[in-house]
Amino acid sequence: MKENDKLQEAKYFYEKMTESVDFPPIFGYNLSAFLSASRSILQYLLKDVKTQKKGKVWYDDLIKNSKYAKYFRDKRDTNIHQNILQTKKGIDINKGQIKIIYYFKDWKNSEDIIQLCNNYLNELQAFLQDGHKKRFLNFF
Repeated sequence: MKENDKLQEAKYFYEKMTESVDFPPIFGYNLSAFLSASRSILQYLLKDVKTQKKGKVWYDDLIKNSKYAKYFRDKRDTNIHQNILQTKKGIDINKGQIKIIYYFKDWKNSEDIIQLCNNYLNELQAFLQDGHKKRFLNFF
């Protein structure tokens, strides 16, 4: 199933992001790859379900009720078609440990990019599980 392959790819680049926070250019490359892989999941999902009875309605409801899908779609589109994404950096000092944290400038909630991407991955996985449970998807 293409969606599951892309989910694994997105998880791979997510892990690479967590490993590269101390190297801003590399973090940005991995973020870009994560955005592309995660976007592909929803594109493949739509292609697979849109011709099935109630499949498109199910998909549209997922996207409408998603906290992250539209935001990440727009981030990916901006990154691919307009400009390299600009992030802002912060520093977290906890128990003597210094950690670099990245944020999207326009995200209104408190999640940093790592937290936000993890939340999105969880949401995407839930979409695929729901599609399988409702028999819109054959494999998972």
